[in-house]
Amino acid sequence: MFWGHFYRPFHRFVEEEIDTIVVVRNPIGRTLSHFEHIRRAPEHYFHKRIRDHNSVLEFVTDPLTRPMVENFQIRMICNQYDIQSVVADVAERSSEMFALERQIESFPLQVDATTALTVAKDYLMRARFVGITSEVSALVERISRAYGWILPDQLESLNIATSRVTRVDWLSSAELSAIVDATRLDWSLYELARGIV
Repeated sequence: MFWGHFYRPFHRFVEEEIDTIVVVRNPIGRTLSHFEHIRRAPEHYFHKRIRDHNSVLEFVTDPLTRPMVENFQIRMICNQYDIQSVVADVAERSSEMFALERQIESFPLQVDATTALTVAKDYLMRARFVGITSEVSALVERISRAYGWILPDQLESLNIATSRVTRVDWLSSAELSAIVDATRLDWSLYELARGIV
């Protein structure tokens, strides 16, 4: 089993057919989670920048950090690149921790919006399971039944912030508007996933 944040090029490295499970997150919640993760992770390449800003609006609108928000989920499904070339290029240019992650996460969307949604829809329709984070328990139940696994009594929550976190109801209208504007394709992906569930 491979578990983690694997993006589309990962499939090229697996020599057999695999069952894909895709979990899509509400774009506002995903944006705030990414913001909080960077803010509490001193090793992250944008940690100092986020600490200097300390604002969701600046995180979303700053040209350097905007790729952490802008249609992030759909880019990770739609973008295809030669990962070996990217690894070689990054290794040659940088010894910075997480340089490969930074490179991959900052690639712009490589296709137009219509094509991106078509590719994403196809990817989700071919996935063995599709779920959304707010209904992950139901997804785990479906997966467990399909594979004959024993359903856990309780799901463990991992990578959860233990300190103060930014809540949706704390956002200004400008911050909400900026996130919605930056995640228009991700909203379409999220609605698509909700329809499949």
